[in-house]
Amino acid sequence: MEIEGIKIDSKFLKILSSKFEKKIQKIQKEVFKISNKEFNIASPKQLGEILYNDLKIADLKKTKKGGFATSASVLEDLAFKGHKFPQLILDWRQVSKLKNTYSDSLPEHINPKTKRVHTSFLLAATTTGRLASSDPNLQNIPIKSEDGRDIRKSFIAEKDHVLISADYNQIEMRILADLADVKELKKAFKKNEDIHSLTASQIFNTDIKKVNDDQRRKAKAINFGIIYGISQYGLAKQINVSNYEAEKFLNSYFAKFPEIKVYMDQTIKFCRKSGYVNNIFGRRSHFININDKNYNVRNFQERAAINAPIQGSAAEIMRLAMIRLDKKLTNQKTKMLLQIHDELIFETHKDEEKRISKMIIEEMSSVAKSDQHSFSIPLTVDLNTGENWGTLH
Repeated sequence: MEIEGIKIDSKFLKILSSKFEKKIQKIQKEVFKISNKEFNIASPKQLGEILYNDLKIADLKKTKKGGFATSASVLEDLAFKGHKFPQLILDWRQVSKLKNTYSDSLPEHINPKTKRVHTSFLLAATTTGRLASSDPNLQNIPIKSEDGRDIRKSFIAEKDHVLISADYNQIEMRILADLADVKELKKAFKKNEDIHSLTASQIFNTDIKKVNDDQRRKAKAINFGIIYGISQYGLAKQINVSNYEAEKFLNSYFAKFPEIKVYMDQTIKFCRKSGYVNNIFGRRSHFININDKNYNVRNFQERAAINAPIQGSAAEIMRLAMIRLDKKLTNQKTKMLLQIHDELIFETHKDEEKRISKMIIEEMSSVAKSDQHSFSIPLTVDLNTGENWGTLH
């Protein structure tokens, strides 16, 4: 994958950079209008003075080193309370990052000989076994924002070729259902039901057909949050409800899926005693500070210990799938180019597209059927094709 690289439309990126610059200027105008003066938005010191001394949006918060607290989490908290100014700063940071990290700098990474961008994949940079991409990092391009999707559109296929995206469908939720033996979730996955609608129907006590978009959105946040050991406070912030409501949702969730609570408690208990957890294939992740006296350190390690067997198993399944596919693609026109968490990107000639797409789905969905672990839930793969990465979702 590193040697193959991926083609990039540098002209399109140049247009994007110009669009982002206009957007940054527009946000800056709004920021300066509220602050009644111009300042360096990128400077935590100057931003802190405006935030705490001039606008007095919040009580003074300092970092451990004594500077003003202007981190994303601090600004998100203030924006969550309805303040426009911190939200504008967050927007400014996001667009500036996309411009500096991607639209401005990606063309500099184009290899003059291959005319493609070649990322490096780090094999042992994460505790869970996931691959990490660097120089440039192609795994962190946001997909939820329109600006992020625009960056993805700059990744293109060669002439007469298309890109294929093969994405494991809700693999971490499937692994959680398997690990914790969650009867309701396993049943739903086997029936190919929408898991977020099912969760919403369970926690809001409503018929699955009557679940509305807002209920499904909240259920989705809980499903994904559970995997990362989300707190009631974290959930409240994410779905824009009070701490009390978030706690109610979580309690209702555990009442409907009690096996998940048992899994979480047992995992923490095992890790406290052993100092590590295993994924379904036996890979260990060590958490030596899980019994730390400091609550924050201990809490972080507990959440990581709950997540490691889930994310680690997903990482292992992906690696096994890549090894299988690499063997199958020998002497084919199709090349595997990128791995982004639960998704693989391929480039294929149009005359191979149908045959290769079928083979990719077969190999990826059958990878967990092994002697090491009898996976109790089918793995499904969502496959999309297009001229560029942005059209694949």
